[in-house]
Amino acid sequence: MNYLKKYFKIFILFLLIPFNLHAQWVEKEVDNNLFVKFPSSPTYEYDDELSRYSAQTENCWFAVVITDKLPKEIYAQILLLTENEQKHYINTILDGAVQGELYVSDNVPVNVKSFKIGKYYGREYSYSAINPKTGNKGLRYVKIISKETKIIIFYCVFLQNSQESLNEKNTFLNSLKYNREK
Repeated sequence: MNYLKKYFKIFILFLLIPFNLHAQWVEKEVDNNLFVKFPSSPTYEYDDELSRYSAQTENCWFAVVITDKLPKEIYAQILLLTENEQKHYINTILDGAVQGELYVSDNVPVNVKSFKIGKYYGREYSYSAINPKTGNKGLRYVKIISKETKIIIFYCVFLQNSQESLNEKNTFLNSLKYNREK
């Protein structure tokens, strides 16, 4: 009977291990009121074109790229449009961003989905491409958001194809949240 208690305790410990690994993820505000969780504290880089947060595990590389491409004058004009016209314009911007990235990487997306976070619209898709870090073809999962004058892109690039990579991708991309209160 004591051996059952011992094995039960060991079983409970194994159940808690994955939870503890994911409990270490760090929430980062990557743009005003826009948060995402990284597996560790991300590095930050900035130049005149864009800013980037990135972190890596043995399974995946994670990045958030923020570019302020839409001139403020054009954005001011968009705000004067009706809600439907604004949505159409934003969808055109998002579709162009997806097509541009896939054109550069010579890829076709798998299952492009629309989503909304807070008041902002986005696209979610995946594709395969050569990973410059490994030289091997791997999966890439992407979420793109149009937020005012910015395009914000969330990347998860698989470094190896495993269940843990899939779990980490889900933790990263599903942690995205817009919170006006924080």
